[in-house]
Amino acid sequence: MKNIWDVLADLAVAAGYCAATATVKPICHDDPARQEYPQVLLDWAAYHGDSATFWRRVIRLWPMAIFIPHAEFAAAFRRHRHAWAPSFMATWNQAAYESLPDMMTIYRGQRCDMPLGLTWSLRRDAAERYVFSRHHRIFERRAALADIAFVYTDEREDELVLFEPPA
Repeated sequence: MKNIWDVLADLAVAAGYCAATATVKPICHDDPARQEYPQVLLDWAAYHGDSATFWRRVIRLWPMAIFIPHAEFAAAFRRHRHAWAPSFMATWNQAAYESLPDMMTIYRGQRCDMPLGLTWSLRRDAAERYVFSRHHRIFERRAALADIAFVYTDEREDELVLFEPPA
């Protein structure tokens, strides 16, 4: 029987995740492996109390997930926040996190009729890529460094993942 890490690794590889570079190859959002990953991780977290491992795995594998159930992840982040540490991020992302100001403007492109999600960007142009129709818009908020669970830096997004969706 496979353990949870084998299942997640299989899903990650199927979805195009490369652990060596912590990147995901561009593939169709309809790929079942990428759709299953967030729920598999949440199911695992509900039954295992190791919060430090939760953070290491979420931070490492977050980039390959799509259709993220934001409310469920926010609840899991609350349950495991006591064990969170910036050192769980990759070295370059931890350096980016530690260089952020105490307060910053963040952006998110999404549908207007949906609750705000956890994933934001420091760059408005990155958020604009998620505005697909007249039902989408750019949201802009102020966030404190203490609101940020982890970051991913690359040439496209400078992604921030918050502990809680902003009000």
